[in-house]
Amino acid sequence: MYIGLGYLGNHFPVPAEVIAKGNAGVYVLSQATQAIFGPTAQIFLAAMVTVTCFTTTAGLIVSTGEFFNNTFPKVSYKTYATIFTLIGYAIANLGLNAIIQYSEPVLKILYPVTIVIVMIVIVNKFLPLSKIGMQVTVALVTLIALASILGPLFKIEVVMDKINSLPFAQASLPWLLPAFLGIILSLLLPDKQKSESFEIEA
Repeated sequence: MYIGLGYLGNHFPVPAEVIAKGNAGVYVLSQATQAIFGPTAQIFLAAMVTVTCFTTTAGLIVSTGEFFNNTFPKVSYKTYATIFTLIGYAIANLGLNAIIQYSEPVLKILYPVTIVIVMIVIVNKFLPLSKIGMQVTVALVTLIALASILGPLFKIEVVMDKINSLPFAQASLPWLLPAFLGIILSLLLPDKQKSESFEIEA
């Protein structure tokens, strides 16, 4: 689905004035749906977006509410669910462009860290890795992710130059090679963790 949406976004004609306003994503989705389904497209799109967002939101509220209730049991699950529902409602009213603008820096920090942790867990399932090496790998990726956001944000030229000099930086993946090097380092260093350490008990 995401590949299809990406292909659609790259090949659907978008007027220059729409691009200037920053509403290209909404425009493409709306116009493409109308071209395929005709006059009732907007109703169909609204229904699909509502159902899709509702299922995702309900799952997130339930899981987050349960997590906080288990971690901080003094507050009831119902209270947590209500709080997170109201927060989600408030954020939703900011509009799509504002949500993307505010969430992009956070996601650019969280995604690399999450991906490298998943990579480490997968590799460690088959090969023992050094505990120190794993910690260094995650710390290094976190540092690069933070620098790639804070450098442009505060116009720190030295940081920006260092990040841009890393391989795959133009593809927004400056952390990728350091992550692989960190995993290789984890294979070579002593004090290895057994792969069973990451097994989830039933």
